Amino acid sequence: MIAFAANCVCIVDFVIVQLDDVVKELYNRSGKKWPLVVLHNKRLRGLMENPSSRKLVEEWMNNGALYTTPNGSNDDW
Repeated sequence: MIAFAANCVCIVDFVIVQLDDVVKELYNRSGKKWPLVVLHNKRLRGLMENPSSRKLVEEWMNNGALYTTPNGSNDDW
């Protein structure tokens, strides 16, 4: 997860349950429209290995809410 503070981007531990809470809150506030979740495909592979996070990711995928970035598309170029 990325936090923005005083024009500084800080990387913090990625917690899938927290991200899902944000996704669900945005879904409920938007009149039942799914927000776009963007994850690097390396992150996605790790999430799919865990049965509990896999269920959340599959829900996003089934609702068209997940976009995965391909290898080489890092934020440092």
